[in-house]
Amino acid sequence: MVMASGFVLMGWSPSLAVFFLGYILARGAAQGALGGAAQRAIAVHWFQHYRGRALGIASMSVPLGGAAMAFAGAWLQRHGWDWREVFVAMGALSVLVVV
Repeated sequence: MVMASGFVLMGWSPSLAVFFLGYILARGAAQGALGGAAQRAIAVHWFQHYRGRALGIASMSVPLGGAAMAFAGAWLQRHGWDWREVFVAMGALSVLVVV
């Protein structure tokens, strides 16, 4: 939820200082929580037989999700969305993924 609010704050920012505050929330505070400790612990304790494969897939989730968001944002901008609307959409998508 912190990442989603950071993205929305970046999209609604009236100044560069508010944009940087949203960036700090979205990337600094929330990205550390997505570092993968929970995903790796779940993969290691849940899967006994294919533990290495599960750990590899869990470790790829955050980088692939970030790349997917970047490609989706670029696609939206090519189809007429403003960068502010893209950040608000990323925040909404983050909420949908969490819920």
